[in-house]
Amino acid sequence: MDPEARGNALLAVELVKEGIAAAKAGQTEEAREILVRAVALDERNLQGWLWLSGVVESLDDKEVCLENVLILDPTHAAARQGLEFVRRQMPAADGPEAKLETSVPAVLIDNGDISEEDVISPTLAPAAASEQGIGESIFPEGTPSKDAWENEFLCPYCATPTDPDDRSCPSCHQKLSLKVRRREKMSGWLRFVIIVQAFSTVGLLIGPLLLLVTAAEAVNVVNPFTLLPQYAGFTDPASMAMMEEAMAQVSRVLMIVAFIPFVFSVLMLIGLLQRWRFIYYLMLIGSILSLLTSVIGIFLMGRPGIIPGIIGVAYGLFVVFVVFQMEDDFLFDERRIVMRIDPSAKNGMDFLTVGRNYMQQRMWGLAVVHLRRAAGRMPEMIDAHLALAASLMNLKHYDEAARSLGDARRVNPEHPGLQELQTTWEELTARA
Repeated sequence: MDPEARGNALLAVELVKEGIAAAKAGQTEEAREILVRAVALDERNLQGWLWLSGVVESLDDKEVCLENVLILDPTHAAARQGLEFVRRQMPAADGPEAKLETSVPAVLIDNGDISEEDVISPTLAPAAASEQGIGESIFPEGTPSKDAWENEFLCPYCATPTDPDDRSCPSCHQKLSLKVRRREKMSGWLRFVIIVQAFSTVGLLIGPLLLLVTAAEAVNVVNPFTLLPQYAGFTDPASMAMMEEAMAQVSRVLMIVAFIPFVFSVLMLIGLLQRWRFIYYLMLIGSILSLLTSVIGIFLMGRPGIIPGIIGVAYGLFVVFVVFQMEDDFLFDERRIVMRIDPSAKNGMDFLTVGRNYMQQRMWGLAVVHLRRAAGRMPEMIDAHLALAASLMNLKHYDEAARSLGDARRVNPEHPGLQELQTTWEELTARA
């Protein structure tokens, strides 16, 4: 075999492993894409064709996959049985794209490329599998059935079925919705206003600084900021005489009044950056008052005030327009929490991390949805099986938890966390 073909064959083996993990986790579309890539790289990968037969949708595609298996191994009993079953279904199908609407049994194969026992022959009907003494589910032990967890309106906390309009779970009474910003990222208008506000804030600081410098020069102080605590009322008896001289030049009241607009502008800037809703209403009220003032000024000032008034009205209208454009930046919408996969999770470790985060929030339903995929993608990672078992126990799904513990035991029977969870499982089932 030439080096390129050998490299493709090795890559195909790894892709088949990844496809098997995705199929076990219930990610059929992803598994199909991966396995198609695998058999494209190595058309002689028997296991790739066999698994692909279980995740393709049409009967014709299943037939092609199983025929390829038998070309590679004419004695493959499971593929032959599956092919016979598919062909029995085809006359009753509506067309070449008809889908097989049966649940999927399992067949264990012995292949040196993959050491673990993998569930495979999803083309056999349950009855046919029973006659042959073959397994019962495409999912590995410890993985809940696909349909059990695909209802997105299960409670994310206790996995109890709820109605889409429910605001709280009828079982655990947890809130099923949360408030999210209507506009996740700042709009261009808000960024523009923040820049303007920042420049305005800097401008408003110039006046107080000039007063502070004037007071410092009057008492020969090099650093004028050392006078700020004194003006704020934290008077040092040792410098009382100096401060009396400074205040004779710039009074405390004048200094405080000079700083008020700057402090208010800083608070406005912080409010804009944090998108506090009351800041929006302050800006809306201020813009409307500014517009009304300009309109009233035109009537009060008469002809000399027409041009300045028109400019003021135009500016006021622009400000009102900008404020209305920013409204969605400050509003929140209430959204239902649904049992969906976090789009940030791309691989097994991502699913494990997200699942653990949901465990910390006691959102056991969402934790299970992600940990199932973590366990399916990383069958040798005992932490994924243990986390899944713990989440299932919190949901009182003791049978499924037992299967996850069994998966963990096959990985490392001596793991201390396994022993602890096993004890907990025994105590909980004894009480149930």
